This record gives sequence, structure tokens and C-alpha cells, in this order.
Amino acid sequence: MIRYTLVAFACWAVTTTLVSQAWSADATMRFRDSGLTFSGKMLRFDGKTYTVETDLFGKMELDIEKFDCVAGACKITHARPSALPKSNFGIHGSISIGRYLMPLLIGGYAQSVDASAQLQASTDVSELKIKLTDRKGGELAQVDLITHGTSTAFAALANGKAAIGMSSRPMSEAEAKTL
Repeated sequence: MIRYTLVAFACWAVTTTLVSQAWSADATMRFRDSGLTFSGKMLRFDGKTYTVETDLFGKMELDIEKFDCVAGACKITHARPSALPKSNFGIHGSISIGRYLMPLLIGGYAQSVDASAQLQASTDVSELKIKLTDRKGGELAQVDLITHGTSTAFAALANGKAAIGMSSRPMSEAEAKTL
């Protein structure tokens, strides 16, 4: 149990670091009605509001319906989440990561973009489907979460069945060659 706790903590620490680095960069924002543009530090995006800090105006909350992020740290599209094309992808591999950590990460991501994650009923706990929906119930994505063990992550990545591979150990040289 301690090992899984350490793995979960390490994943949380890496995710937190990457997110804070991604959102601490400069971004250029444009007000749709007038074309007025300004730059500042992109602090966060929750699916409906950009949080930007500028030297002149300080910290501002900008509604996605009125502002576009046009340059710099625009990690997301300026279309509303419900207007984005539906995306289906696979996450394959490690049982310990896939059954415990990954559903929490997917749920946390959904919450961060003002969406929800629903686990679809399944008779096989190693093959789950998680549906991400917007506030109105529109489907944004479906994630196939397949947990047959770490060795299956690399094969699924190699054959295109997975966009993300989960591994609870380092990749072997033979597995690396398949990618």
C-alpha cells in the first residue's frame, strides 16, 4: 500500500508541476467586440473563464464568451468545450495506476474544465469506459480505460489503440524499440 501511495504522490507532484509551468507563461488576449488586445500571465482556465494577471490591470477573470486567447500560453482552444469535436481515445496498461489513480486524474481534469466524468457500467473491471460531458450533458469525450498490465501499455501505444500508456515500471529496451 505504501508503494501505491508513493506512486500516487509522485504522479500528483509531476502533474501539479506541469500544470503550474504551463499556466505561468505569457498569453495575449483579445476582446471580441472591439479587437482590443493585451498581454499577461495565464494563471488558469476552468473551461469558461481565463484567469490572467497583467501589470496594468492586475488579476482579471475573463469570460470565454467575450475573450479569445490569441497567442502565447493558449493551451486550450478558444471554442467553448461544448463546441469542441467529440474525442475518443484509449488509456492502456498498469492495473495499479489504471484502477486507482487514473480515474481520479480523469475526474479531476473534468472538474477543472467544468465538465463531469461518468463511469459507464461494465461487467469487466479491467475494461472501463469513462464519458466526459459538459454541463448540458453534451458528450466531450469517451475514454477507454483498459488495465491488463504494464506490458500492454507499450503494445497499445505501438498499434494506435492507446493515446496514453500507463506503466508502473521502466520500459524495457525491447518495448522501446516497438515504439
